[in-house]
Amino acid sequence: MEQQPHTQQNVSAIETLNSLLRGEISASETYKQALDKAESHAVSEPLRRIRQDHEHAIERLSQSIRDLGGQPPDDSGVWGMWAKAVEGTAKLVGMRLAIQALEAGEGRGLAQYRYAVHNNTLPRDVALEIQRDFLPRQEKHLDTLARVASSF
Repeated sequence: MEQQPHTQQNVSAIETLNSLLRGEISASETYKQALDKAESHAVSEPLRRIRQDHEHAIERLSQSIRDLGGQPPDDSGVWGMWAKAVEGTAKLVGMRLAIQALEAGEGRGLAQYRYAVHNNTLPRDVALEIQRDFLPRQEKHLDTLARVASSF
């Protein structure tokens, strides 16, 4: 997509995408920390695949922000606190509760993507990409984490 001039609609879209991007950066950080604590391949492999999905989302959202004339954030901001909480949970009470915290984060991400699609601030092509790719991926993450949690 060619970079677009700043309009009020672009500014709103950039704000929405920046919020989604911060969530994805936080998710990637959180999965990295959980992977550092994972003790088995049965847990680490699904977490690694989910983290790769979040890394891909970071790339796509960053590009969409740049295409709209915005500057993507390079950190998770307040979302980073979520990553720290999950890391602390994994250290204190183990992987099962850490997985449950990851599930809660994925659920929040799913809700954010749904809201972003329905609040009509995003360009049509970006909203369609979220509906086609991002939402199903978030739902798949929740299913995967439920399976991982049931293995404990």
